[in-house]
This record gives sequence, structure tokens and C-alpha cells, in this order.
Amino acid sequence: MCNLEPHVSAIVVLGMHRSGTSSVAGALIRLGGNAPAHLMDPAPCNERGFWESPLIMALNNEILEAAGSHWADCRRFDHRRIAGPVASELRARSAATLISEFGEAARPVVKDPRMCRLLDFWKPVFEDVGWSTRVVLPIRSPFEVARSLETRDGMVAGVGRLLWLRYVLDAEARSRGSLRSFIEWSNLLTDRRGTLEQVAAQLEVSWLLSSDEAMTDADAFVSSELRHFESSTRETAADSIASQLADAVYDQMRILADDPHDSLALSRLDESRSQFEASVSFLEPILREQDDERIRLRRELAATQTRLNSCLDRMAELEKQRAAARSAPWRRLASACLGHARSQPA
Repeated sequence: MCNLEPHVSAIVVLGMHRSGTSSVAGALIRLGGNAPAHLMDPAPCNERGFWESPLIMALNNEILEAAGSHWADCRRFDHRRIAGPVASELRARSAATLISEFGEAARPVVKDPRMCRLLDFWKPVFEDVGWSTRVVLPIRSPFEVARSLETRDGMVAGVGRLLWLRYVLDAEARSRGSLRSFIEWSNLLTDRRGTLEQVAAQLEVSWLLSSDEAMTDADAFVSSELRHFESSTRETAADSIASQLADAVYDQMRILADDPHDSLALSRLDESRSQFEASVSFLEPILREQDDERIRLRRELAATQTRLNSCLDRMAELEKQRAAARSAPWRRLASACLGHARSQPA
């Protein structure tokens, strides 16, 4: 395996979708971190950009699919379900993608929310390319995230909270042992400099604070305009168990934002994780039915797309034939006139 130099120290941004991961990654890049060679285009839901590689995102979708999962699956992801040859091929491609996207960069900033669930797969890949890693975990209210997903994707709020739990619990558990910093996203919006200075201290990366000009740029990039949904009070919901569990996890994650090593918070998160896994196990039959329906709809969509493409090809062919038929009489007339003219004496 081709390795980069061992001095490469990457920052991996882990967080649930719609939790401020883009603003955090963008700020880190403005403070001296290295962006990937290819960046996803901004979108109406993220006008200041995603600051992530579409190649890595597509690869993560492949990894999920290889294990029978997808980004909106609230069940536990187990990379060991991927067949050996497929796993080896994906691991090799992942390493090659990191090298192609970041080259000789010394401070890569790697961000894709899917990595919350895939970190066990990616850890050996980072080792393959000779990178050390530090982790930043932006945390946003599960109710705000669910409402944002409902607006963007039409996702039922209860499902959004379950996904929040899956992503946040996985990111926290699978990043233990790494230098890491938890960011309460609302604090980043109100105290950009103070929050980023705390990140630098917790991750032990002095380059984050090396330039006043860069800090000013990052301060301007992150603003309260990024927040479209705000929840100032606890919300009640029909799925009270999931809501209460999300409340409990959010409280503990906010404690870790002040002290990433708080042993009581970590212990309570372990308890919440066990409770969540038991709940998801109970939902397994329903989730399997949803998977079967999703697969059926994808096949129907593919078949419909094939029929549509066939119709479009046929229409194009008919249009060519009609255009040829329309021009044929004029070509014969022009040819006859030209032949008549040539036959006349000069």
C-alpha cells in the first residue's frame, strides 16, 4: 500500500446531517486545514458549501450498500458483513481516494456525515495512508435536526430523531481513544472565536490559532444566518421514548463539549446506547419491510427510466425521419434544376 508521509495529521469532522458539519469544516479550512481536490457544489439547503468530497461521499454510499445499508438506516452498521474480496477492494479504493483528493496535504479536513457510522471501516484506511487523525464532533439539538430533515427531505420527524441517535451515538463510541473536541453548534454561532480556540486546545493543534487574519475569515464565514431552525424549549412528540432518549443523549453530549473526558457522561452514554440498540432491535421487522419496499421502488424506477429512455430514443429517430422526409422533395427539385442547368449550352 502506498503511504503518505507520517507527519500528515487529519481532522475528521463527524456529525449527524444538518448538524453544522459543513460550517465547522469550512471554518477549519479557513484556519489552515486542507480541503479535498473536489468539492460538492453548494445547494439551496447549504448555500455556503458542504466542504466535502463527492468522491468520498459516493464511496461511503457504496460501503453502506455493500453491507445492506443506506444513509437513512437507523440500524447498526457492521462492516464485517461486507464480503472479504469486496471489503479489500473498497479499502484499497478508499486509500487511493484519500491520496488523490488530498495529495501531499499535511492538514486534511475530511467530512461526510456517513463517517459517523463508518469510522470502524475508515480507521485502518487512515493507517494505510500514514495519517494520524483527530476528531471534531458538532452537536445540534435532535429536534432542530429532525425539523431540518423534514423540510429538506420530507422525512418524518420521529425517523429524524432515530437517525440523530444512530449517528451521534456511533460517532461518540467509535471515536473514543482519539483526540477529539465536541462542539455545541449553537455555541459556535454565538461565540465563534471562543469555540474554535477551545477546539484548538482540545485537539492540540496550534495551527488553528496561527493567524489573526484567518480567524477573522473563519469568524465571518460562520454566522447565525446558517441557522434556519431553532428549538429553545424541549418538545413533546408522539414517539416519546425516542424523544426522551434523544434528550438524554443530547444532555450528555453537551457535557462532553465542556469536558471530552467526563467519565459520568461517557457512562450514561453507554447506557443510552444499550437502550437504543434494544429499541432498534425491536423495530427490525418493520425496518426490513421498509428495505424491501425501497428496493421494489428502486427497481420500478429503473424500469420506468429504461422505458422512458426507449421512448425518447424512438421519438428522436422519428424526428430524424420526419425531417428527412420534409427535405427530400426539395433535394430532388434542387438536383433536377442543377441537372437541367448543366445540360444547357453555355
